[in-house]
Amino acid sequence: MLVALVAVGVVLGGVLTTAGPAVVLPTSPARQAGEAESHYIAQTSLSEVPGRLATPVAAVDATGRPLPDSASIVAALRAEDGKTVTLRAPTIVDFGHLVAGVYTRPGATADPVSDVAGFFRTTDPGETGRLTLADGEWYVARYVRLPAHVPIDVVGFRFEADPNMVPATMAVPGGKMPGAFLASDPELTRIWYSAASTMQLSMMTTTPGEGYQFFDSPERDRSLWLWYDASADDTAYYAFGGLALPVAMHSYQAARSGQKAFVVSSSDDVPDQNGFTERDLGALYAFYGDPSILGQFYSGLEGHEASVVSALRRPDGLYRTNILPVPPSPQNPAKPDDQSLENQLWDYAGFLGMAGLADGRGDPVTAAGFRRKATSLKDAVNRYLWDPTKGAFVDFVGSTHVDEAGNSMAVMYGLATPRQSQSILAYLHSHNDRVYDSTTTGTWGAVNPAGSTDFDRPFLPGDPDLDVADWSAPFTQWGWDWGMGSGPDDFGQQYNYNYSLVPWAEAFEVQADFTAGDDAAGIDLIDRAWGTMLRLGPSTFYESSRYDGTPAYELGSQHDTVVHRWASGVGALLQQYVLGVEPTRPGFKSWRVEPHGATLRWVQGRVPTPEGPLSAWWRWAGPSDARRGYTMVVSAPGGTSGEVALPVPDRGAVLVDGQRVWTSHRHGADARWDAASRRVVISGLGAGGHVITWTR
Repeated sequence: MLVALVAVGVVLGGVLTTAGPAVVLPTSPARQAGEAESHYIAQTSLSEVPGRLATPVAAVDATGRPLPDSASIVAALRAEDGKTVTLRAPTIVDFGHLVAGVYTRPGATADPVSDVAGFFRTTDPGETGRLTLADGEWYVARYVRLPAHVPIDVVGFRFEADPNMVPATMAVPGGKMPGAFLASDPELTRIWYSAASTMQLSMMTTTPGEGYQFFDSPERDRSLWLWYDASADDTAYYAFGGLALPVAMHSYQAARSGQKAFVVSSSDDVPDQNGFTERDLGALYAFYGDPSILGQFYSGLEGHEASVVSALRRPDGLYRTNILPVPPSPQNPAKPDDQSLENQLWDYAGFLGMAGLADGRGDPVTAAGFRRKATSLKDAVNRYLWDPTKGAFVDFVGSTHVDEAGNSMAVMYGLATPRQSQSILAYLHSHNDRVYDSTTTGTWGAVNPAGSTDFDRPFLPGDPDLDVADWSAPFTQWGWDWGMGSGPDDFGQQYNYNYSLVPWAEAFEVQADFTAGDDAAGIDLIDRAWGTMLRLGPSTFYESSRYDGTPAYELGSQHDTVVHRWASGVGALLQQYVLGVEPTRPGFKSWRVEPHGATLRWVQGRVPTPEGPLSAWWRWAGPSDARRGYTMVVSAPGGTSGEVALPVPDRGAVLVDGQRVWTSHRHGADARWDAASRRVVISGLGAGGHVITWTR
């Protein structure tokens, strides 16, 4: 909650500080709308605290509809005074949101789980399941089936956060979130809290006495993944702040198998031959600025980059990355040497991450060397993968496919030029975002209401990019085939990601939209992709879905988790872009607030920086087609300074803490017009509260 008073700003040494008589801050938009963080927290696992039992809210039938006597059943199941209830028929209880931990009931001390076969349910009222702790598996559920004619004292899931009581998930003390996000669109607010909950349930420990780590999913892999999933870890930083830093540090410590080796997974020891670890640790340092990140990991990263990543450079300047233990990689089914666009971008981002880490060490010469590598790779990608007829990058040399992830990363990491970026997004919006008719016309139709596919059309028999034999080879390490199926709607086999909606890749497209200034498209995709997951339930985000939005867990697919870390990346995007807060120096020593709100009326939030919470809100006055005023309030922690970029035209007046700093092109040294983003930028803001207003 922002403070109620702020001192009037004065200019001192080029930085607006606080001094003089206090002024009253405007009432925040969330308070005006009667919106409270607690309302949204209560719908997720974030509200759970160690030792408290999460009790059911309804008794439902196999379709999820409450039973006629639901209230009385729930009342009996909530009794904790030794009374028991015996159900006449098998009953499904609904906890209202995804809950975590181990089911407990008095009198079952010898077996703290249950000895009733088929007691636990996996994901939805139509499917039975089981809980097994012997192999390290942990369970997360919303629905539980209670058998008939078995006396039951109390039903619930105890949220466990003690690392000595395995398995356990990192708890939020008192359910008070360090970060926050609220918007005039309540669905976006729900999406943020569900993203935070999804990430929380993936911050686990499965070894007694050890700290928490980032897990792929508590339901399926139970492995520490640095690979694709880590691209969503920014949500942990933005949502949990200092609580997440030890989790990240422990994760990378566990993943380092030697001075020059990082592994994709702590369970199968697949070598990281790519730059994503360098990218991920660069992002970690940018957020926290903690010198221990450099001290513990930089030398290993430097060796890994030189002996592994750069050693795979090909004569054409592209990089080979075989990320699975046997060829071919699924990202390039036609070639055993994986040189796909997506992997080029991981290396490109890795070089930029290493440059940022070298800057943090005060080594500009090494930083410049990494930036030269990035520039060289940029030239090679443009030379060999840009298709001017499509106006986008193709997946690999000779490919005809345009992928969502790689092209989006080219935009958001700056490999694509501004003109290329606009062309790429136009292609994604007119192809990947639309429904592809694979049976008759072979064209893209209406916008897909459920999201955007990673590839612009499915790999199908007869596609020149596809060698079906490559996909039929068994990956015996896991004991399953990749299995293409006969078409986009065939999920009878282990489906191909290219058929499906994958929130990991969709988050990249959203970020690319915001990076290029297409804010409406970014928010629209958030609504279609994550909004669909919310509407279908439960209250967390799952790994992927069929092209029509049907969750994979309802289709019997191998990729069937209902709470998946890589799907939570949207949380950071809402704070970093829609609210607009991001660091411009490591650890938020300096910051920028640049909202990308499109037609939203207001957004309010809080980012837990290493220097303290940075709170902000913004609000438009007037309808979206005739906006007449804009207010932004920023409350920054001590020891920091920053700037704001207002999405307002270059006419009218801007006041900062009551001082006029801009009047239709006339301005002082701390105000300027940014023609590229078409924003009025106010710099030199110091710690404390600031009120910035624009009027026509």
